Formats: sequence, C-alpha cells, structure tokens
Amino acid sequence: MVLMLSILHAAHVSAQSSDSDYYVGFDIGDQTGDFGSTIDSDLYSFQFVGGVISSYYDASISIPYLSLENDASFKEEGFGDVLFQIGRSLLSEQPNGISMNGSLLVKLPTADENKGLGTGELDIGVLIDINKHWPTFTGNIHAGYINTGDTAAIRYDNSFLYGVSFFKMINRFGNYVSLEGRSATIENTKDPLEIQLGTFYAVNLQDMLTGNIMIGLTDGSPDFGINIGLRHWFN
Repeated sequence: MVLMLSILHAAHVSAQSSDSDYYVGFDIGDQTGDFGSTIDSDLYSFQFVGGVISSYYDASISIPYLSLENDASFKEEGFGDVLFQIGRSLLSEQPNGISMNGSLLVKLPTADENKGLGTGELDIGVLIDINKHWPTFTGNIHAGYINTGDTAAIRYDNSFLYGVSFFKMINRFGNYVSLEGRSATIENTKDPLEIQLGTFYAVNLQDMLTGNIMIGLTDGSPDFGINIGLRHWFN
C-alpha cells in the first residue's frame, strides 16, 4: 500500500490535478511462498482502501480481510491489521524536478494474532520519499523505519525500509517498476527483497483499474504475488 500511495501521488502531480482529490476502492490479492519459514503458504486478501491526495499532503487507510492457508492443511481467516498513512510535502517540486515527502505510518493491531494474521501489537514508522520528475517519467527513492511491537512470546526487531521506483504515463496507462526491501523482524531469517511491476488504467476521469505482480528475490519474501484493484475518485 505504501508503494501504491507513492505512485498515486506521482500520478496526481504529473497530471497537475486539483488539490484534495478523494478516493475509495478495493484490492484483491494473493501471495504464495514460505515467507521465511519452512512451510509454503498462500495468503489471500481483500482490502478496502480510501484516502485523499493533494499537492501538499496525503492520507490513506487500508482495512484488510485475510485468508491464510498452507500445505499442512492449516486455514485461518479474519480481519488483518488496519494501516494508516499520513504524509505531507517537505519540499515542493523545484525547478530541477526534485521534491520530497514525509509520512507517518501506523499499524493498528486489529488482526487476531492467535490465527497468525498479525502480531497483536502496535507498529509505528516514518517514511521519506525523494522524487525526481523528468518530462516523460518520474523516479523515486524512499527509506523508512518501523518500530515493531513485541508480543509476550516473541521479540521482534525493528525494521528498515528502502526502495527505488520509476513511473511513466503512457496515454491512459500509468506503469511502474520498483525494487523494495526491508530488514527482517525475526532473527536468523533473510531480509525480504522484492521486484514489483504494476500498472493502472484510467477508465475515465473518476475510475481507475490497478494491477500489480511481485517477485520475491530472497527466502524472506513470498515467492510470487498478484494484486488487482479499483479506485473511484471524487474531486
């Protein structure tokens, strides 16, 4: 969701949209792999998303419903952790095309940790985006830090986030590619690192279809993921 919000913000700036564009929508996805464990699992998700984007600030919320299945005939489902993101412009676009945004990330412990759908603890983080706008495409590098809540049984390491992405509009299609990494929160597991390829299609001035595939590059990441969604804009 963090990457998608960065892409939507880049599209908003590229289109020189009016301030305070609101949106609602949903995403449907699947991730498969061992997720750094010894058991292959499938994580299916349906999430409601909503937010607002302007030239100076953005805010979003994601409310997921998850279904977790693995090779050991294990299956659990329920609501996942709710994610809030609130950001603002730290440096408006300069004549050289560079701009900077900062965000506060809050993960509420709404998932049932006993079902393996979350940790049951509050996570808080910060993220910095540095953007470079060229006449035909936009580049982005970002880095962040997540203070991960510990449970009574498990002590999690805090996590560093980093990534680089490129975004380009081609007619009604917005296309992007990114490399996303983070440090592992559990000792003796590989740091997740992933490539993401995605697009969105502007059906009209208010509706947007989205699609994304993810390929894991380390044992700490899912092997593969796919996501499709819809955004409806109010402006």
